[in-house]
Amino acid sequence: SKAARAMPTDADAVLAYARALRAVGDADAAVREFERVLTLRPANAAVRRELGDLLMERRDYRGAQKQYRAALDLGLRDVRLLAALAGALDANGKPQEAVPLAEEAYARQPTSRMGFELAKLYQKVGRARDAARLLQEIERDSGWADRTRE
Repeated sequence: SKAARAMPTDADAVLAYARALRAVGDADAAVREFERVLTLRPANAAVRRELGDLLMERRDYRGAQKQYRAALDLGLRDVRLLAALAGALDANGKPQEAVPLAEEAYARQPTSRMGFELAKLYQKVGRARDAARLLQEIERDSGWADRTRE
């Protein structure tokens, strides 16, 4: 068909098209195009993470987990991916598997947000003392308690 001939076939062009579709809110078409990119470049960990992010937005937690895990297996191991995979695992009812990833993400980037996410996981897996300790650490380090007493 004429429309099929107009579709880009170069991986960079398909990726740009997928991102444009995502930007205008056509998530279904964007997912299809990200998957096309991955048929052209299956070892592109960054694109797998990007597709995982889109799938998380769509609440396709299994699909997101699969893409994030593939990106990790391809050697990508930044804080963003670790936190995202932990979130997908938790959303899939696997908080125990999420904990080590969230711990690594927090160790590498000890922000309040990362700490809160880790504390929630600790609570879910029955590690209430670890959650409380972490929340106290965040409160102390952020100066939050001092500001609320003023």
